[in-house]
Amino acid sequence: MCAVTVIPPGRLHWRSGWLWRKHCFVAVDKVQALQLTESPFDRRYGMANLAADTMGAGITAPFSLSWLAKEDAVSLLHGLTDTRKARG
Repeated sequence: MCAVTVIPPGRLHWRSGWLWRKHCFVAVDKVQALQLTESPFDRRYGMANLAADTMGAGITAPFSLSWLAKEDAVSLLHGLTDTRKARG
């Protein structure tokens, strides 16, 4: 189970897990790079992964959303890209 929500003041909230819940928050204006990837398995089943590298993340892994429907991943990628362009 994975859900992504854009919180109005420019934050992205991602939650996952059923037994062990995980919540991640990312400030959209801190995103430096976005990467959309698909493995052969993902392509076969119409899924994609979206990773965002953020300022100040240090040595932690980038914010990564796995097993998204490809249409949702592309829509989120374009939405984040447009938001970054609008903010300058």
